[in-house]
Amino acid sequence: MDEEKRLTDTLEVLQDLDGGNFLEKLNRALTEVAGGVMDQKVKGKVIISFDMAAVGASAQVNITHNLDYTVPTDYGTVQEKDKTSTIMQVHTGGKLSFEPENQVPLFDRRGDTHKERNS
Repeated sequence: MDEEKRLTDTLEVLQDLDGGNFLEKLNRALTEVAGGVMDQKVKGKVIISFDMAAVGASAQVNITHNLDYTVPTDYGTVQEKDKTSTIMQVHTGGKLSFEPENQVPLFDRRGDTHKERNS
């Protein structure tokens, strides 16, 4: 198997975490912190962490994604801590994705299910 095919598509995974909400939260955190830093001329911070745990005997992991950020303000800081989790598939070589690699398509390009077309 080609080495690149075994690598995780990080952007795709980030887009899939928490149904797309994690990336939106990260965008907001980066924007708020950058704005606070420019206004206050004081450092801000954005921390992302991922904890992974196997899901039983399946080829899945439960990824707990943590987003912590600190925004400088006129009178100190505002801190936000967000913790959510998403179950992801683990493929050959450890590649992560939301859907199984060998998932049979449920719909064709017209949106019909395979059963509808064959009936």
